[in-house]
Amino acid sequence: TNTPVEGAMVVVVDVGGHVVRRVLTNATGGFIVNVEAPGEYLIRVDRIGYESLTTGRIEVSAAGTFQRIAVPIQPIELEGLDIEGSRRCQLRNEQGEATARAWEEARKALEAAAWTLSSGVYRYTLLQFERTLEPTLRKVTTEKRRFARGTGQAPYVSAPASELVEQGFVRQNPDRTLTYYAPDAAAFLSDEFLDTHCMALESVRDGLVGLAFQPVRGRRRSDIRGTLWIEAATATLRKLEFTYVNLPPGQDLANAGGEVIFGRLPNGTWIVREWSIRMPRVTTNPDRSRVFVTGYEVQGGVVWRVADQDGRTIVEAETASVSGTVLDSLGSGPVAGASVRADDGAVEALTTGEGSFF
Repeated sequence: TNTPVEGAMVVVVDVGGHVVRRVLTNATGGFIVNVEAPGEYLIRVDRIGYESLTTGRIEVSAAGTFQRIAVPIQPIELEGLDIEGSRRCQLRNEQGEATARAWEEARKALEAAAWTLSSGVYRYTLLQFERTLEPTLRKVTTEKRRFARGTGQAPYVSAPASELVEQGFVRQNPDRTLTYYAPDAAAFLSDEFLDTHCMALESVRDGLVGLAFQPVRGRRRSDIRGTLWIEAATATLRKLEFTYVNLPPGQDLANAGGEVIFGRLPNGTWIVREWSIRMPRVTTNPDRSRVFVTGYEVQGGVVWRVADQDGRTIVEAETASVSGTVLDSLGSGPVAGASVRADDGAVEALTTGEGSFF
């Protein structure tokens, strides 16, 4: 239809198959990619929910080249995939066709999220929280919240993939406490992670296809296993759920894990919208013969607002409101002009002549 495609991922690949650069198309479908040297390259265009297109070899001179790429509209649906026998241990092998199909769509969203993170095109307002939960995970006993405003820091960034694979996802500190790690999009896409994890189509739940992953057989380092959940009808990645495995004795009795929820912004970029890590607190009886889980600590965050580099709001979370009336305790009536603040000090309102505020 000659309609410009915004938010498509343009991937420049050299003739050896190595990715040179990635960039998203703008509102006019345009893109500019700088390569290090003249030569022959190929361009792959990825769109979530649609078949990818790879061009033939393109000669790029020192002066550059202009390419007009018409991508066919071939929607991808994951409904009806054959779950049985769809296991794939190293994703670059040619086995597990159905699993590879689901992974291909998840990969597109993960690559877009990794590109958004590395490009630094947004500033975020983050709501970060720490909670303690009872052992049943059903009741929050304490909670602390704080806002980080106008930060260029991404909502969630993990340790490098090579470090996670080599040193493990759970590490013991000098004071015998444990530090828990989880992968971000870039780590999940890395060769190190893919070479040490098997994937298989697991189940379909509420219109979502589950792409399960777990460490390869024989791996002894602390690690994670879990599921990438993808919409069957639109092939859109929704979230990553995971639990920790190969933990120190006692810790493996607990339900340690977390989730990462992805979100697509209006222009096609992707971000981690919410994340949390659930870490058990354990103790032993006096003779150390039994280990008990006394509760959990949960750390996480929510993207409250996303703004571009010019300060324009791209997206904002749904917010709650508080309204009421301020009265004089001596009974003389409403108080006008009083300052009412949320406890983080960042939101303030003044009462009207009737003492009301919103």
